[in-house]
Amino acid sequence: MKKIIAMIVAMILSFFIAALFFASTGLINENGKFDRVRAHQIVVELETIPFIDITVPSEGNSGDFCSRHAECITPMEYLIQSNCPFTSLCIKNQCSVVCPLTYHDPDMAVSRSYPYTCESDADCNCSERGNRTIDCSCTSGRCWSVEG
Repeated sequence: MKKIIAMIVAMILSFFIAALFFASTGLINENGKFDRVRAHQIVVELETIPFIDITVPSEGNSGDFCSRHAECITPMEYLIQSNCPFTSLCIKNQCSVVCPLTYHDPDMAVSRSYPYTCESDADCNCSERGNRTIDCSCTSGRCWSVEG
């Protein structure tokens, strides 16, 4: 059942990504029609980018060795959750799923969250994430709850 839900979510995400792509690349012309010439230009541009990998494994790569954040892929099981905008970071040379720690604007009329900033792990308090937290990390000047 989880795989079916993950597939449905992936399809929905793909639809929204395609819609954003069409809107941001000019594939829809001023008449509201698909611009085949622009589409061909984009394909030619993409083919010139070396080593592009557009596949994202749904299982992610938590626990793998890494040397930079871009090497880490967040598992789909985290991406489909709504309790946190999960991402993956390279923490202590290991890919880890993390949840950013944020606080909300004290003005109730302002709908905005801000990241907790830090200089060391000791500056971060992950108690709001409860037993989901494996570790609390200060990475790139922000507090993160390490959860996978």
